[in-house]
Amino acid sequence: MASRHVIKIGDSTDSVAFAHGHFPEAVWQHAENDALRARRPSRNVLAPGDELYIPDLRPGSAQAATGKRHVFRRRGVPARLRLQLFEQERPLAGVEYTLRLPGGQECSGAADGDGVLEVWVPPDLTRATLVYGKEGRTATLELGHLDPLTELRGQQQRLNNLGFPCGRADGVLDEATSDAVRSFQLAAGRAPTGDLDDGTLAALADIHDGAGKFPPRPAPPIA
Repeated sequence: MASRHVIKIGDSTDSVAFAHGHFPEAVWQHAENDALRARRPSRNVLAPGDELYIPDLRPGSAQAATGKRHVFRRRGVPARLRLQLFEQERPLAGVEYTLRLPGGQECSGAADGDGVLEVWVPPDLTRATLVYGKEGRTATLELGHLDPLTELRGQQQRLNNLGFPCGRADGVLDEATSDAVRSFQLAAGRAPTGDLDDGTLAALADIHDGAGKFPPRPAPPIA
């Protein structure tokens, strides 16, 4: 039966579609989700409270000869996890990594020349541990937790990720957030107004969301 799913932290179109037996595109491209697509450029960067329409499942069929044994395999629907690893503005080109998933599963490999790694993971994965480099550094990944750039929480999350700390991403425009914005603006070659104007948001999206681009070295804290 068709329904509407209210997005919560940790949800993405891929994970919700998977839970309902759909391919992500079948859900995301449905006409009932036109308005949501207009507000959210990425199907996997949604905000808590967004409503995602889930259409009815359409039964499928396959022809097979009688009197014989047949093996049917469900088509896989993994999601692609794409990360970029760097230290300041230097990409960690070729760094070796291991991605540890819940249940003991592991995926290993090496990042490309831009420090980018791509791994196929279950679409309902919400948490994983990345171990990388000769020192065995670790990072905990929370998937489905990044809010859209249009939301203050999403802006705070991106600033924190890039090394411009504004404390807990709570959607409150406090002094710590304004200081982080000014530091980011200085490092990005913009006037340090502390305002999250269109130009600042465009620079934040370009640096944070665009693989192959690296954040500038964080400026000293503003007195």
